[in-house]
Amino acid sequence: MQINDIIGHRDKIDQMVKAHKSGRLAHAYIFCGPQGIGKRSSAVALIKYIFCEDEAYKVKHSDSCSACSSCRKLEADNHADLIVIEPENSFIKIGMIRELSKKLKFGKYDASHRFVIINDAECLRIEAANALLKTLEEPASDVVIILVTSKVNMLLPTIISRCQKVRFNPLKEEDVKRELITRHELDPDEADIVAMFMQGSLAKLTESDFSDIIELRRKLVKRVRDVTLNNFAGIISFSAEVAKEGKELLVETVEMIKTFYRDAVIIKNGVDERLINRDIKSDIEKIAQSMTLDELFEKINIMNQMQGLLMANVNKKLLMESMLIELCA
Repeated sequence: MQINDIIGHRDKIDQMVKAHKSGRLAHAYIFCGPQGIGKRSSAVALIKYIFCEDEAYKVKHSDSCSACSSCRKLEADNHADLIVIEPENSFIKIGMIRELSKKLKFGKYDASHRFVIINDAECLRIEAANALLKTLEEPASDVVIILVTSKVNMLLPTIISRCQKVRFNPLKEEDVKRELITRHELDPDEADIVAMFMQGSLAKLTESDFSDIIELRRKLVKRVRDVTLNNFAGIISFSAEVAKEGKELLVETVEMIKTFYRDAVIIKNGVDERLINRDIKSDIEKIAQSMTLDELFEKINIMNQMQGLLMANVNKKLLMESMLIELCA
């Protein structure tokens, strides 16, 4: 991963590179923003640049060389001056932070700094967060800790106050579309549809079959038209059909339906340029015409509740039936 591989966050990385060159790197940062937009990748690309031993290449290309010993070690996840902490079973436990503290006492090995990436930092248990706080309160001059999170509000205020916050924004739709066309070989029309669904995130690029997304959306457009017009025919069969799929597809189904109602609200407020489903505007207009704003917000609230329930161990078929019946109410 090089700086030039990062999509949409060059300004954030350039800011950090500038701080490094001027000797003003802070001892701790929080990289925060929506999930799947490249926060962790940006941190790795930045560290690789700082570790890179080929100064001439760095000056010429403003990037790491990927060929020197340090670059190769980092690419192999084997660089002694980079420590990465990931959640285990959805938690970062106190033992992991205590082990980190022990390692940091030995100081750096080859590089100018020793870096720590704590990924999904919102998973810090309270005792682990308090242990980390001690490290942040007594920072070593050559250690930089980067907390990566999509839920910064879940971090302790005392931790937030001791870090510099770097906020990453959702990717631009044209950047996502370009990635879909060049790296995943979608045609422009398909890329338009998928990019709209991604909503500024690349998290699902390796998780979803794009043709499935396109086909699912096509079916949902028809289903939502029927449901909006209080047509109960097919509700049970549709719920049974979707419930056969895995939880991930169910989550995507609910998210897609939510974008239809969200767009209907947008149309009612007269700001059509913010539509997600621009290619089916006429269908969304029918939804908007059939409901009041209060009714649309109620439908979106139902979607939010369904997404929460999908995270629990519930009967998927009954959940989908309940959702569709509530949408028709």
